[in-house]
Amino acid sequence: NDPEYRSQVLFFCRIMAYKDGVLHPKEEDILKKLHFQTTDGLDMEQIKEQAQDAINKEMLLKDVELSKDRQALYKSHFIPWFWVVDKALLTVGIDLLDN
Repeated sequence: NDPEYRSQVLFFCRIMAYKDGVLHPKEEDILKKLHFQTTDGLDMEQIKEQAQDAINKEMLLKDVELSKDRQALYKSHFIPWFWVVDKALLTVGIDLLDN
């Protein structure tokens, strides 16, 4: 009943169905039934929300990390107007620290 194992079953069934390069209508019907059974009882909206929350958290952590790097760069950089140029570029979507 674990969603991870449910998805693995569906994944391997798809591999087998497409192995010969042709998806037979009966194979397609079986895959549809398996998909329904593997997602039955799962709250897909909750799963999507949890995934989005995880993405948002990772993006926030990355922003904090970049902010720390940016502050350290401002303090150590010898060109006094560098931070002005950096801020101006950020307003138009260009990040000098983005790899």
